[in-house]
Amino acid sequence: MRNAPPNCPDRALRSADLVTEPPAAERAPALADGTPPTTALAASPEFDARPKVRWRDRPPRWYVQVSLVVIYYWLYAEARDWHGSIADDPDSFLTARDDGLAVLDIERWLHIDVELGWQHALLQVHWLVKGLDAFYGSAHFLVTALVLAYLLLRGKPAVYRYWRNVLALATGVALACFALFPTLPPRLLPSPYGYVDTLHVVGGLWSYNSGVLEHISDPYAALPSLHIVWAGWCALVLWRLLRGHWTRWLAVGYPFLTAFAVIVTGNHWILDLVAGASVLLGSWALTAALHRRTDPLSAPAAGAAPWTPSH
Repeated sequence: MRNAPPNCPDRALRSADLVTEPPAAERAPALADGTPPTTALAASPEFDARPKVRWRDRPPRWYVQVSLVVIYYWLYAEARDWHGSIADDPDSFLTARDDGLAVLDIERWLHIDVELGWQHALLQVHWLVKGLDAFYGSAHFLVTALVLAYLLLRGKPAVYRYWRNVLALATGVALACFALFPTLPPRLLPSPYGYVDTLHVVGGLWSYNSGVLEHISDPYAALPSLHIVWAGWCALVLWRLLRGHWTRWLAVGYPFLTAFAVIVTGNHWILDLVAGASVLLGSWALTAALHRRTDPLSAPAAGAAPWTPSH
């Protein structure tokens, strides 16, 4: 059959077949008012063409974060007040002393009781001891707050929540241990044991005997070491946050410097540090497992590359 001329009815008919609508029986019926079904669906409250923002991607609420800080400080104060001060509750002091001596006995059995030797070896280096006292009293709060603030302000919301939950869980476990197992640090043992409170003898930025600190600090909160919990948490976060190799290794060195400081200043036993590291790693593992179950995308893998902060 020869090609039909341009105005041939057969050619026009064949072209029209390509754009014809489906039979009426196959088309969705219009609504009673004549509105096409697609238009009605788009206008319905159940339909929203905008992309959904998942909970994990929503920015954290500032008042929630402040509330968490207040709640945790209240729990810390409750644990402290439960046992009372050294002067007000001699029985609590005796319990904490016995627990501290039990820790020392275990260390002697394990041959890791290095606290007294380290302290006496450096006690005459006043500038170093004063520096360690200042570091002990300031970096613990300052560095942790800065890392947490950077995560909150510059990190992805899901990453912030993940690491905040690790810190919150580890801190909560430590507070429970303070309440259930009050432990006297080396600096508060009777003088025959030979340990020195360097903050009182050598000096630093502040003193435990000042009115404010005497009322807000818990003298029996030695096991586990919350300094190691927080310093180790900072190292884990910064290892993933920082890009440069030397800065990442500086972050790793931070908890080791913290450990050295708390031993020389007489604020912790070696086993306090071991317990603090164990609490942190256990809390990290539990948080990762829970996040993998509830939201796999929000839990960074243990060997994952450092995440990139959002800008």
